[in-house]
Amino acid sequence: MKILSRHLLKRLFFHFFATLGIASAAITIAELMLNINDFITQSESILSIAQYLIALVIGSYFQFLIPVAAFAAIFLTLGSAARANELIAMKAGGISPRTAALPLLAAIGVLAIVSLFFTETASRACVRIVATFEGKDTEDSAMAFRGGAFWYRRGDTIYRLRTADAAQRILQDVTIYERNDQGRLTRTIVAKSALINGEHWILSQATERHFDPMNPTAPIQTSHLKTLNLELPDAPGQVLLKATADNLSLPDLMTQIRDSNRLGEPALVSRTSLHQRLIRPFTILLFALLAVPLALRAEAVKTLASPALQGIALIVLYWFLENFALGLATRGVLPAGVTLWILLACFTAFGLWRLQKAQC
Repeated sequence: MKILSRHLLKRLFFHFFATLGIASAAITIAELMLNINDFITQSESILSIAQYLIALVIGSYFQFLIPVAAFAAIFLTLGSAARANELIAMKAGGISPRTAALPLLAAIGVLAIVSLFFTETASRACVRIVATFEGKDTEDSAMAFRGGAFWYRRGDTIYRLRTADAAQRILQDVTIYERNDQGRLTRTIVAKSALINGEHWILSQATERHFDPMNPTAPIQTSHLKTLNLELPDAPGQVLLKATADNLSLPDLMTQIRDSNRLGEPALVSRTSLHQRLIRPFTILLFALLAVPLALRAEAVKTLASPALQGIALIVLYWFLENFALGLATRGVLPAGVTLWILLACFTAFGLWRLQKAQC
């Protein structure tokens, strides 16, 4: 059994990394062809373009490629064994193919755990590289999350906000600190929300304070306004709209949710993002589980094409239902902590049922 497990695991890792590599290369080439005019216009070096494309694939596509690679690795490993009549040899030796698949699922489980840490570290670093290349981030304007809020600096102005709604183009709980050339505070604006329309900002429930930097003891001029319209030509509106839950690490995301609970706010988007990210390793394992009975069917149908099409259909169906559930959870129709996990449990039960019914 140990020799068989080592043999199958070698195949598993080969198929996993081969699938991941081929898919990544295909996406890289596609992105290169789609953006080649921009690269030529910007006169970027080959090295910087390569760095951008690699970071783009890792930061944006790996969360989808890894589950697909896990499915393909299990399916090709057991499917090729079925086509080569190796499953018959296992049965003749008293080894059930289901039993032989257990070490493969365990290996995918380890890869799923590693992928969670990889996503929270390397992938987030790649997202920052992409933002820098696209000109959405600069040396003096790197966004940071501290004390339950996003902080951003552009020149002598500092922006603080709790979160952003990119779809509605609204910033929540905004504070703007304006300083002079010596770094002394000249004006602060605190607003409940800010609607971004290019260079035009509409702030609601705003409090504006003016300071005399040359006379710290001078009275502070304070104005309370229901609506404040500002023209900010150099304001980083597009960057600030990226202050969302998706750009936070898991610890920071949980901090943001705790702060929202303290303020009595639902934080639907943050909660949905948290559960979506926690469920990803289990999705990898789920896809691997779904691949086992499909691969074992190749022994009966004498082809991998039909089971492969069924597997693709299951993956597409799962992601469609997951996106539908995410939309409902974001709108508060259904709780994210229940909807996504029930969906995962239903597909897992289906996979276990198919595995139990597989002819072994």
